[in-house]
Amino acid sequence: MAPTTKEGQRAELHKTIWRIANDLRGSVDGWDFKSYVLGMLFYRFISENLTAYINKSEREAGDPSFDYAQLGDAQAEFGRKETVEEKGFYILPSELFQNVRRRAANDANLNETLARVFKNIEGSAVGTDAEDDLKGLFDDLDVNSSKLGNTVAKRNEKLVKLLDAIGDLPLGNFEDNSIDLFGDAYEYLMQMYASSAGKSGGEYYTPQEVSELLARITVVGKTQVNKVYDPAVGSGSLLLKFAKVLGKDNVRQGFFAWLNVPAEVAARRLLGCELVREIGGREIRVRIVETEAYDQGDEASHTFNGRTGRNDAMFKSAGHMYVYFTYGMHHCCNVVCGPEGYGSGVLIRAVEPLEGIEAIEARRGMTGVNVTNGPGKICAALDIDRRYSGHDLAEPPVQLIKKPALPDSAVTTGKRIGISKAVHELRRFYVTNNPYVSKK
Repeated sequence: MAPTTKEGQRAELHKTIWRIANDLRGSVDGWDFKSYVLGMLFYRFISENLTAYINKSEREAGDPSFDYAQLGDAQAEFGRKETVEEKGFYILPSELFQNVRRRAANDANLNETLARVFKNIEGSAVGTDAEDDLKGLFDDLDVNSSKLGNTVAKRNEKLVKLLDAIGDLPLGNFEDNSIDLFGDAYEYLMQMYASSAGKSGGEYYTPQEVSELLARITVVGKTQVNKVYDPAVGSGSLLLKFAKVLGKDNVRQGFFAWLNVPAEVAARRLLGCELVREIGGREIRVRIVETEAYDQGDEASHTFNGRTGRNDAMFKSAGHMYVYFTYGMHHCCNVVCGPEGYGSGVLIRAVEPLEGIEAIEARRGMTGVNVTNGPGKICAALDIDRRYSGHDLAEPPVQLIKKPALPDSAVTTGKRIGISKAVHELRRFYVTNNPYVSKK
């Protein structure tokens, strides 16, 4: 059972670091040693994090016994593109920490295996926004260093001990740990060896208790913040403390991080999500069933010719609303996505009423699917107009609620409706066979 107190988790971590230090004593220099511990800790963390992420998605989709770690590599390729878009990297099942560790003692080429795995993890991000973040990630973890041993067999013997020691650490889920795992390991390593070695390389670390105190003082009276900035960021300990003190969903920039993606990706992700509208003390809840993607490089987009007073809201950060008036009679609402300043968004074309249906029908003066099966109808039903252009969808009276992604089999892709430019691009997405979709 994993320790649940700060002291217990810290003691277990320190004990493991000492054991590894003894195993590597006389070979790896004290300061270089930290790279092996932190590198392997990180390798384990991203392996378990990715496995948990994929397992959750598949189990929610109807396969309760799904286990990504047991999948064959060929089978696992099916989800590479979508996962890299969401997580920024990909690891095949055979290259997960737990599987490499399981085979390690019998792998005569363990050093080559680990080198290949690390190269593949970094390579999975090539051509994506995360490429620079992963480039050189494992450079300091030299599995072929002569410091580990004069022969391949000796090096692999040390690597097996390292994998086992890190793998035996009872960490549980990262989110459940009350300590900053990587920051604490780093701080302890700084204390173990000459602190001057770290300072000479520009290595500093703020003790966790100081980080937590600073975070709590800063957010007194606040339940949510827009973003957190640390101008002297090192291990990221201070940023992690803000996420843990407030809850990661209450740091707004992280709140809509899932929408900080290209418009066509965001349009797909918004299907199945819900909009909640408060009108006169009553709550109306609708499910998004049809979307269209638009961005600054798209001739059909309002932002194609740059930023103006009319489209200014579309250049805000992901999770804001952009509302415009069209044909002299209708309002249409969009969810802003992508990086702030770029000018991309997703038009909400159709929604399915879930709660407050009577209020919607009363506002529209009709019943049936025609109440919300078009962008203008949605705004009329939910009383949304230009007042809400620029509105933060994390706040009432209009809020966006994230829901699990729909399986590909439930989504149809097609051409956008009612435009005269870029008409052949497939940037419209809708829930297959949903009666509220505006046009099949």
